[in-house]
Amino acid sequence: MDVIRHSELSARRRLASQYSIKICSNLSNPAQNCTFDEWFTKLFDKCRNQIRPLGLRVKKDLSAIGFKPKDIFTSSISTVPPWLLKPPSIDLSLSSFAKAETIPEVFKSKFLEIRDDLQGFCQIYTDGSKTNNGTAAAAVSGDVVKSLRITSHASIFTAELVALNLALDIIQQSLRNCICTEIHHKLLSTGQCRKLY
Repeated sequence: MDVIRHSELSARRRLASQYSIKICSNLSNPAQNCTFDEWFTKLFDKCRNQIRPLGLRVKKDLSAIGFKPKDIFTSSISTVPPWLLKPPSIDLSLSSFAKAETIPEVFKSKFLEIRDDLQGFCQIYTDGSKTNNGTAAAAVSGDVVKSLRITSHASIFTAELVALNLALDIIQQSLRNCICTEIHHKLLSTGQCRKLY
């Protein structure tokens, strides 16, 4: 009976932690302030016989996994329904060249040809990187630079997707956009591209 009870408690703690992290991802969620506000800590430290709020109950578990609210991607809900959005145009012509067999000058030349057709677009460049020292992602457009160090356990593909997410933050500031990324090349090189479509 003790084993089942311990398993139930572990599941509850895990779900409470996951819910708390989800609350952090939406800045407009009214539950965020009352869950993580330090004022509640002081209040409930004085009244130990009261049931502590969710934020205080999960605080120890979240710190044990290294959770920091600033590391959570914030999400928002678009005011435009998805079925009204225009699907993006995707140019995969560079992926027809095998990276191992193509000299960099050919890639550069072909890319410059593509870029010439994108005059008037806000051009955003993304990259994900993984080294022995860590994993990071970045999106750059003119003077705007967004970068983020992510967990070292993340794959290069995750880093590339995080970089695309950073590019989406930049897109909100302009109407005509072009994202230049090499994620398709990386997926092709591992044979994982079929899973993407």
